[in-house]
Amino acid sequence: MPAFPVALLQPLVAHLLPSAIHAHGADLQIELAPFVLGGAPVRTAIRLDGVSLPSPSLEGLAGRRLLFPLNPEPGYIDGSIYVDGRHHAVDVSELRFGELDPHGLPVTLEGWIHFDDGTRFDDTPLSLAARIARPLSEPELDALIDNTAAEAGIATAHQSGKVMAALSRNPRLRHADMALLHARVQARLLIAEARKAR
Repeated sequence: MPAFPVALLQPLVAHLLPSAIHAHGADLQIELAPFVLGGAPVRTAIRLDGVSLPSPSLEGLAGRRLLFPLNPEPGYIDGSIYVDGRHHAVDVSELRFGELDPHGLPVTLEGWIHFDDGTRFDDTPLSLAARIARPLSEPELDALIDNTAAEAGIATAHQSGKVMAALSRNPRLRHADMALLHARVQARLLIAEARKAR
């Protein structure tokens, strides 16, 4: 069987979040650009769950090279990608972090995609460069909310849903707590209303 055409895997953005399954780990999700495989459109991501990192901050990871054992050795990264109608394991042996810049932290993943029996691909080596989005600071988030509301012509809190719809398309906010973001949008709109009333 042929190797998987890894050139199809083009990272859009990566997000580093506290782990949903390990108390002291992190989850790294690398969103990929849509592609066509065998005539069918594919929209997927590489998920790395429970990654043991020396620091939860991007600043603490900058310039680091981390090696990991392969599954099933203790300390392995629980990685996967969904293609061809099923999840396939992604075995990560190394993560290399670049230098932090205003746009985020470059990371290079080295490993393998393991395809289940009965699939059309052999296990395939993977080397993938992505950029972990830098979380927005509170002032940056407020400015983004204010600018989004202004661009949409929204001036009152009861129209906050329209601002949320626009913000939900921003890749840097894809993993934000939407309830908290909505409360912040409403607060910013109330502040804007109060300023206009003066």
